[in-house]
Amino acid sequence: MDRTLKYFSFSLPVLWIIGLDQILLYFISLSFFLLLAIKQKPFNVPMIWLIFFILSSLFSMFYITETVRYFEALRNIVVYIMLLAVIYHYRDSNESRLPFLLTQLLIFTIWVVISGYLGYLKPISFTAPLKNLLPGAISNSSFLSGLFSNNLGSFYYSIIGDLWRPSGIFTHSTTLAISLVLSIPLILLYKNHYSDSVFIERLLNILLLSIVLLILLTTTRIALLSLFLMYIYFLFKNKSYIHLLLIIFITCITFYASFDFISAFRGGGSVSYRLQLYEKSLSYFLERPLFGWGAQMDIPGYEYLPALGSHSFYINILFSTGLFGFILLFIFFYSFIRFFNLRQSDPVIRTYVNCSWIIFFTISITEVFHLDMLTVFVLIILTAITSIKKDNSIIN
Repeated sequence: MDRTLKYFSFSLPVLWIIGLDQILLYFISLSFFLLLAIKQKPFNVPMIWLIFFILSSLFSMFYITETVRYFEALRNIVVYIMLLAVIYHYRDSNESRLPFLLTQLLIFTIWVVISGYLGYLKPISFTAPLKNLLPGAISNSSFLSGLFSNNLGSFYYSIIGDLWRPSGIFTHSTTLAISLVLSIPLILLYKNHYSDSVFIERLLNILLLSIVLLILLTTTRIALLSLFLMYIYFLFKNKSYIHLLLIIFITCITFYASFDFISAFRGGGSVSYRLQLYEKSLSYFLERPLFGWGAQMDIPGYEYLPALGSHSFYINILFSTGLFGFILLFIFFYSFIRFFNLRQSDPVIRTYVNCSWIIFFTISITEVFHLDMLTVFVLIILTAITSIKKDNSIIN
C-alpha cells in the first residue's frame, strides 16, 4: 500500500489530465479488499464495527427507489472498504511509518495548491481523454460523466457579480477547501515534529500560508469554521489564552467578511437553501428511520435543489442507512479514535491527529467527504496515521 500511495501522490497531475484520478482509487480499494481475504489476519474492534456498518449499508440498498442510485450506494460502500483496508494494513505499524505518510500528503497538497492557484489565475476546462476511449453507455452515464469534465475553477453568482472560485483538480471548490483544511494539522505535525531543516520549515510556512489564502478564495464557510476550531484546540492544549483571544478576533472578522460579502449572497442565500434541504431530508428519513433509503434520491417536484440526504455527512448517513447504520458508523469512529489515543503516547502526535479529526467532524456538518475521491485520499492518509501506534504491540 505504501507504493500505491507514493505513486498516486507523485503522478496525480497526469492522472487528473487523463481522467484516472477518481476512478483509480476505486480499483485500488477493491484490490486491497481482496488482499484482506487472502491474508486472513484477525480484525481489531474498530474494524469489526466498520464491517458491521458496511453490511448495514449493503442491506439498505434493498430500499433504493431510483436505479441510478445503486451506483452511488456502491461508490460509498467502496470508500468504507478502502478505509477498512487502510486500517488493516497499517495497524501493525509503528511510528517510523509516519514521516513517509506525511511526505505523501505533502506532495499531494503541493499539487493541489498549484492547481488551485492556476485555476484562479487562468481558468482551464477540458474533457479527459479517457472519456473518448470508453463506450458511450459508460462515459455518458450520470455516475461517471462528471468525473471526465476537468475544470480548475467555476463561476458562482453573487450580489457583487460573478466570482471565480478555484477548485483545482477537485470536482468542486468546496471539496478543495475541506481537503486543504483537513491537511493543515498533519502538515503542522510534519513541520514541528519531523522537519530537521530551517529551509524546509520556511517552505512549509509558505505552503501553509498559501493553503489558508486558497481556502479564503473558495469562500467555504465550514472550512473557515473548522480552521477556527483547530486554533482553539491548539491554544487550549498549550494554555495560550491571550493568543486565543487574538485568534478568535481575527478568525471571526475573516469569517464574517467571507460570509457577509460573498457567501451569504450566492443565489439568494445558501443557508436558508440548505436548511430547506435538511428539513425535507429529515422528513423523508422519518418514513424509513431504521435502515434509510439506501442512497440519496431526487426531490419530487424540485428541479434545482440537490438530492435529498446531501450537503451534510450526518444527514447523508441518516438518510441512506437509517439510525442503524448511523449508530454503527459513529461507534466505529469513536472506538477507532479512542484506540489511537490509548496506543499513542506522544502528546504532540495525539494533538495534531485529534485536531484533524475535529476538523473532519466539523466539515461533516455541511459537506459529504466521499463525493470526491481526492478528498478521500486525504482521509486515507489520516486513517493510516491514526492506525499507527507508538510501539509494535497489537491491541485487539
